[in-house]
Amino acid sequence: MRAAAGLGTVEEAAFRDQSGKCTAAGKPAIQLVSYPDIAAGVRLIQNDRADLMMTDLGIVDRAAQENPTVFERGFKILTGFRIGAAVKKGNEDLLKAIFDGIESVQNEGTQKKLLENNGVDPSLQVKAEILRK
Repeated sequence: MRAAAGLGTVEEAAFRDQSGKCTAAGKPAIQLVSYPDIAAGVRLIQNDRADLMMTDLGIVDRAAQENPTVFERGFKILTGFRIGAAVKKGNEDLLKAIFDGIESVQNEGTQKKLLENNGVDPSLQVKAEILRK
């Protein structure tokens, strides 16, 4: 099995971990090929230099939509991973503006339409919230 993963990503670490489990069970190691950006990872699959690529679900689904003879989604893992905007402490106006903007496009249905138009499952939309640490 030849796997492609973004350099330094959680996917790369997961493949390395899985490869260790394979060899411990007496199976061949996963041949890991790292790539610097998504386009390079896609080319690895297209040029038969890798058998699979693990990355963001939206990217995977879009690649399968645009190239159905080359790609298909094998599985999905929903991790609860969160993505956000970091704001300097004390900049409440900027924090509120970002939150209000995201909340607005969610409430009016714009985010759902954007997700659908770009081949991303709209059920993956996560309600905007402000998290403080």
